Amino acid sequence: MNRNNNKKTSSLLFISLMTVIFFSCIDEKRDDCGEVSVGFDYSYNILSSNAFAEQVNKVTLYMFDQNGTLVWKEASGEMNFTNDYKMIIPDPKVGEYKFVAWAQSNKLKEDDADFKIPDLIVGASVLDDLSYYVRRNSGIQNKELNNLLIGATDVSINGGLSSQHIEIPLKKVNNKIRIVLLPSTENEGLDINNFNINIVDNIGNGHLRYDYSLLRDEPISYQPYYAANVTPRPSEILSPNELQQAAVAEINVSRMQIREQNVDNIRLQITSKKTQEEIVSVNLPWFFSLISMESHKNWDLQEYLDRQDEYSITLFLSQGTWMQATIIINGWVINNLSIGM
Repeated sequence: MNRNNNKKTSSLLFISLMTVIFFSCIDEKRDDCGEVSVGFDYSYNILSSNAFAEQVNKVTLYMFDQNGTLVWKEASGEMNFTNDYKMIIPDPKVGEYKFVAWAQSNKLKEDDADFKIPDLIVGASVLDDLSYYVRRNSGIQNKELNNLLIGATDVSINGGLSSQHIEIPLKKVNNKIRIVLLPSTENEGLDINNFNINIVDNIGNGHLRYDYSLLRDEPISYQPYYAANVTPRPSEILSPNELQQAAVAEINVSRMQIREQNVDNIRLQITSKKTQEEIVSVNLPWFFSLISMESHKNWDLQEYLDRQDEYSITLFLSQGTWMQATIIINGWVINNLSIGM
């Protein structure tokens, strides 16, 4: 009789102790508790090194169960990160999950600078509800965008009192393209206001799933958020024989994806405002492929496009007409290039 009472007492003490430990885990986030720490890695870039902290100032993490239902989410708020930043999920239930994250910079404060992202509700929202949408007006996007990194990974939660670490690999959604127009002769003037510059996707690439794939979208035209005529600064003394002016534009675009054969791809188009003449029309991914294989031969073109997030294109014009001789992309010189591809 006493022996049974002792067993019951021991069992009750054990249960009480475990209850105290688990609640302490939640309240104190101790290292010996059953928790999952989640880190973020943005090494899928041109340098293959983690640039998470350099790119973003806020991150949101979601946890979906094996049925695709959202069971947990947390947002960091705006802050300065380090690359070892982690989010803690205290005492998660054992099971199979999909962890999804997105992170943005906060440099630009206008609403149009951020991708449209749905506000998911724990217990009600599902995985397919999560997508990212480029804001646009009548099919035109002409704003500078905050950085957007997204990523997802499958996770098995083992349970117990041991800690478990998960790393979510991230990829960048948006790209910046700087276009420099140069006159072919020293004294020829070139005015940015004489040109219409567009990057056009006739299928649309401004709507993405949580897994980085493109969703059905409408045609979208990306236009400059910055356009200017650039001349030397007072401190920059140039020879009279050198070029004294350039026309410059910068455009933000969403993920560039290679399309199937015979399907029109995203194109760079430059036309004259005065004559409506088309001066430049090129398949942009093909344009960039001219340099990608030289600099990173172990990547295919799609991987290069996904890793590289900034491009600089220099075009030489003669009296408003494309000079079919030389272009420069990210410092690589390409000679005798014909256009209209």
